[in-house]
Amino acid sequence: MNLNNFDINEFLKLYWQKEHLLIKNAISSFISPLDKNDIASMGMDEDIISRYIHIPNFDFKNIAVKHGPFEESFLKDLP
Repeated sequence: MNLNNFDINEFLKLYWQKEHLLIKNAISSFISPLDKNDIASMGMDEDIISRYIHIPNFDFKNIAVKHGPFEESFLKDLP
């Protein structure tokens, strides 16, 4: 599914509160105001709720979640 031919009825029938849905490049012109260092800093901050979600090979039945705050050593190896 992509946003160019998004079908709300299909979304509600197949995904809404049933399945995870990843829409890559949903907003193609979006430029993040944050860089990798900004995000890493927030992930290490005790006052910010942070999570690392890993979905190996887009297998949504095998999701791993880790809760922050994170150590710099953990974050430095992430893409």
